[in-house]
Amino acid sequence: MKIIPQQKRRKKEKDAFTLVELLVVIAIIGILIALLLPAVQAAREAARRMQCSNNLKQFGLAMHNYMDAHQQKLPCGNTNPVGTFRGIGAGQQRHTWLPRVWPYIEQQALYSQYHFNIGFFASPNTATDRTTVTPTSSKVSCYSCPSDRPEAMWTADAYYYCRGNYVVNMGNDWFWHGGSDSNAPYPYKRNTATNPWTGAPFYLNINTDASEITDGLSNTMFLSEVLCAEDDHFDFRGSLFNDEGPGASFMTVTGPNSRTPDMCICKGKNSDATGSNSEIAIASLQTKMPCTNLVGAATGDERWQAARSKHTGGVNVAMGDGAVNFVSETLAIDNWRAAGSASGGESKGLQ
Repeated sequence: MKIIPQQKRRKKEKDAFTLVELLVVIAIIGILIALLLPAVQAAREAARRMQCSNNLKQFGLAMHNYMDAHQQKLPCGNTNPVGTFRGIGAGQQRHTWLPRVWPYIEQQALYSQYHFNIGFFASPNTATDRTTVTPTSSKVSCYSCPSDRPEAMWTADAYYYCRGNYVVNMGNDWFWHGGSDSNAPYPYKRNTATNPWTGAPFYLNINTDASEITDGLSNTMFLSEVLCAEDDHFDFRGSLFNDEGPGASFMTVTGPNSRTPDMCICKGKNSDATGSNSEIAIASLQTKMPCTNLVGAATGDERWQAARSKHTGGVNVAMGDGAVNFVSETLAIDNWRAAGSASGGESKGLQ
C-alpha cells in the first residue's frame, strides 16, 4: 500500500472551492448584475421612447396628409350633437378625430367599415363584448406607447373599444367651459385676465384652418401623450373614441406630468357615469395619474387632462411641422402654454 505524503494530500484537497470562496463569487456576480440591471432597463426604456416618438411622428404626418386632402383644415377634435358650429353641420354624430385620420395611418379598411352617420358607440362601430372585432376595437400598434399599457381597452361599460396614449392639443382651456356662443370663433373658450384663450389646433365642433395657426406650425403642438386608465375603470383618460370628455385630447391648463390632478371623470371599477359614491381609480393614486373625479354638468365635469407619460422626466410631443420633441416635465408653464396655443402671438420654445 502506497502512502501519500501529508504535503501532497493537503495540496490535492485545495483543488476544490471552499464554501466561503463560493459565497464570495456569488456575491460578486450579484453585485455585477445589480450594476448592469439599471443600464439594461435604461436601454430598454430608450428603445420604448424611440418607438413612442415614431408613433407620434406617424400621427403628425397623418395630420398633414389630412390637411392636404381637406383644403388645409385639420380634423375636428371632437364632434358632439349640441348645435351648429363653424364648419360642422347641425346635430353632428359623436366622433373624435381618430377615425378621420385612419386612411392616413394605413388603416383605410377601418375607415371604410366605420359609420359616421351614427355614434361611435353604436353597432357596427362598437361591440358589447371583447370577441367581436369592430373598427373601434381593432388593435392598431401606433395607438399605444410601449412604456404604458399596449392594447389597453375600454371595458368599463357596455361598449368595448381601444384605449390609447396619443391625443390632440386643445390648448389652455377646459373641455366644457361655459355656454356656447355661435358668434365666437371657439365655443366654450376661456377668457380671463390671467390665462386668456390663445387658440388651439383642435377643439370641440370646429375644424381649424392652417391659416389660423398664426404662431407657426413649428411653434404649435399638435399631439402629445396621456396615460391609459385601467380597462375596467370608468375613467375617460386614454378613451380615444369617446367624444364626451377630454379622453382624446390634452390641455395645457397644467404642465406635462403635472402633480396637479386632472379634472375629469376618473372613477374606479364597477362605477358608472352618474354614481355618487364611486371608487376613485386606484391607478390614479399610485401612478403618475392624479385625478379629481367630477360628475355632472352642474359641476363642470370633464374639464381637462394633462399630457402624461411613463418616460423618465417628460413627454413626447408632435409639433405642427411634423417634428417630434421630448419635453421636460420641469418646463415653465408659460412655455408649455405658448407651445399649446395656435394664435397667442408668442414663441417661447420648449426648452
